[in-house]
Amino acid sequence: MILDIMIFCCICGLVPLLLGTLYIGKTNKSDNNSIIGCYAQGMFTMWGIFQIVVIPLLLLRKSLTLLTIMWLIIILLLCLWALLKGHHKIISLLNPKTIIKSILSWQMLVAILLIAFQTYMLTVQMHTDADDAFYVAAATTALETDSILSFNAYTGEAINNLPVRYALSPFYVFTAMIAKISSIHPTIIAHTLFPLILIPLAYIVYTLLGKHYFKNKTSAVGMFLIAISFLQMFSAFSVYTTGVFTLTRIWQGKAVLAGILLPAIFYFSIKAFEQQASKRNWISLMMIMFASCMVSSMGIALGAIALGMLALIASLREKNLKIIWYSLLCCLPNILYAGIYLLMRAKIIK
Repeated sequence: MILDIMIFCCICGLVPLLLGTLYIGKTNKSDNNSIIGCYAQGMFTMWGIFQIVVIPLLLLRKSLTLLTIMWLIIILLLCLWALLKGHHKIISLLNPKTIIKSILSWQMLVAILLIAFQTYMLTVQMHTDADDAFYVAAATTALETDSILSFNAYTGEAINNLPVRYALSPFYVFTAMIAKISSIHPTIIAHTLFPLILIPLAYIVYTLLGKHYFKNKTSAVGMFLIAISFLQMFSAFSVYTTGVFTLTRIWQGKAVLAGILLPAIFYFSIKAFEQQASKRNWISLMMIMFASCMVSSMGIALGAIALGMLALIASLREKNLKIIWYSLLCCLPNILYAGIYLLMRAKIIK
């Protein structure tokens, strides 16, 4: 079991950090080039690559084993490239002085304690949700049958026509794949280990937003995170709020979209729209758009709408049409999957 946990920590901890260093340019002054920025971009890249690989295999009814092998080969090659090209970047990111300086205020320490408390409550305690009847069951079915959406998670019957709502956003297959790699049951992955990773990831995105708007002032960022934490904890006046999704069922794709990826689109769009932005910023944003499609069918539309509105506002403000053009290129995944969605609804793709 200890080895299984170490494998999970490596896949969801070390690998994203390595992948994130690929986005660091010659200068390391941007907030998203910090250790938390690299981790977030690396995780989104993992999800984006997964979406690129899984959809063709899903439509061709290939096995989960083949998907796992293909994804691992791509990820390991990218990690090797990151180690060969940027080992010095990794050393600078892990500089203890830089890390301590970024949290050296009582506001930031209080924020960290609040985030740790929220993470503890969902990781160690238990929350059951009716949607687990599909999401966790589908991940378990995929693992046990070595297939990708070939069997009905409710009845166990073979699926002839792919369910349009779930086929193009297979976050549950990602859960099954991580379970296959680590040999940990999908239920444990979803209910115990994913909250340990994904709740802090949500606050990492908010931290990046705070650093951008408060000019890296640690105390102000800490107060911003404290405010967000209380808003999240006291948002249970409805089951549809972002706080409820983030703090009670973050292992579901739609919760990842609401709690992590939509705020990430907002932040990384701002960084990409800056005049000094490099191609790396736009590639990172495109990976986020792939990831938004992967986690939820709503992300196919909402991701494109969010980026489109932000691009329109930024292009008018900056009087720069390139922003719209590059943003349209980043939305190509959403346009592609929307087209496949319509073809599946028309029964052209079964």
